[in-house]
Amino acid sequence: MDDRTLQMVSGFLGGRTLQEVGDAHCVSRERVRQILSKVGIKAQDGGANLKAIKKHKDALSERDNRHLKRYGVDYKGYLCIPTGARKAFNRQRDNARARGFSWAIGMWEWWELWQKSGRWEKRGQSADSFVLSRIRMARDFTPDNVYVCTLREAGRFGMLLRNSQ
Repeated sequence: MDDRTLQMVSGFLGGRTLQEVGDAHCVSRERVRQILSKVGIKAQDGGANLKAIKKHKDALSERDNRHLKRYGVDYKGYLCIPTGARKAFNRQRDNARARGFSWAIGMWEWWELWQKSGRWEKRGQSADSFVLSRIRMARDFTPDNVYVCTLREAGRFGMLLRNSQ
């Protein structure tokens, strides 16, 4: 293989398009394709295809980063959580923030907490339904300051704390 062909192969496999390689060697992109084809290089081995693959990987990485920042879980983990649970998480997080509490629980941690409790299906707003409550009411929502209990128990526990202060 001559130097020119090696340079074409290297450029193409390095992510340059057929047109870019051709322009560098004063030949058409079709001639570059023919030369690369003779040495067993196909279009999907480099050039625009490499750029497309990189762009796709970057987009996936950006999506994962957005989900990690917003929910504390990557996109695949996010999809493993049922839609209703994702909505409930967002509602609870937004309500806590609206009441002036910071929220330091990721969606996956929150979901695991509910799953371990075995009470996800029994959650709700009636007195005997289950809720995620804080252990120390003055502290924010963190994994070590929350537990699952009935709404009645959460109210009673909150009253005991308020009366003891």
